[in-house]
Amino acid sequence: MDERKLGQQDFLRLFGELDQYLKDTNPDGGQIKTVACGGAAIAMMNKNRQTVDVDIISDRMPQELREAIRIVGQRHGLNDDWMNDGAKIWGFKKNVYMEPVFTGRRLRIYIPDVECLLILKLEANRENDSEDIKFLLQRSYVSTADQLLEIAEDIIPKHRLTPQLHFRIVSCFQQ
Repeated sequence: MDERKLGQQDFLRLFGELDQYLKDTNPDGGQIKTVACGGAAIAMMNKNRQTVDVDIISDRMPQELREAIRIVGQRHGLNDDWMNDGAKIWGFKKNVYMEPVFTGRRLRIYIPDVECLLILKLEANRENDSEDIKFLLQRSYVSTADQLLEIAEDIIPKHRLTPQLHFRIVSCFQQ
């Protein structure tokens, strides 16, 4: 299967096909709501950003969505996990604003706000995230490390507020 890069328009088309498949196979089923994070969420904000998959924040993806993902992926020569629930983020301390980026009849996909995505990218601490971090910093209302630290303290549980995360947040503003 192909590890080709997908962008905003690709994702919107694929989400539409997922929704259509869900509608066709179970027209009376309830709406499935899910949250995308990582590179796909950033691609939904930045038409120049591409990635190979959609990471879903979920502790249990519905089986009918998994099947739709597999079928739609096969149609396009994508890996079975082109959309996956590998992002194991276990909650936020407070409600984070979630922006809808796709609304279909059976499927609704949201992304977290810019500041939350920024914290998640800093928390992940991957070297290849530096461009995403710069992009998110430019899009956010945050202008100081103290502001970003306050946001982190507000939204993520205390056990995830490590000295390393604190250092990475402060480092963003020391260029």
